[in-house]
Amino acid sequence: MDKRRTILAFIVAPLVVPLVFSVPALVPLHGRDYLATLIVMLIYGLPVAYLFEILLGVPAWILFRACRLKSLLAFALGGAVIGLLVDVIMKIPSKTLHEWGLGDTLYVLAALGSALLFRVIAFRTTPAQNG
Repeated sequence: MDKRRTILAFIVAPLVVPLVFSVPALVPLHGRDYLATLIVMLIYGLPVAYLFEILLGVPAWILFRACRLKSLLAFALGGAVIGLLVDVIMKIPSKTLHEWGLGDTLYVLAALGSALLFRVIAFRTTPAQNG
């Protein structure tokens, strides 16, 4: 495992979050410009994504590394769980834990996508590594 690839994965993977949270702006009846929404998500959402990467992603990485988990399925499930945890944590200050909707799936999808991208970057194999 290459330390540089791991660092790159930690830097790049959270970039998925603003992309996923901007997707609803692509719906014609949504009434928002995708580019403007993406810029807002990059400004406000990306720092939050990096914060939760530090708080939840780094411990998950340590656990995955200790257990030698490398499968796409493990990373997808781990990402989905982290996304659900982030959703619950974000609901606590606004006292909306009892309110659930389709928007909540964005947290799970964003974290799942981020985790899969992390896995692809961190464990990308080259022909020399394959044999």
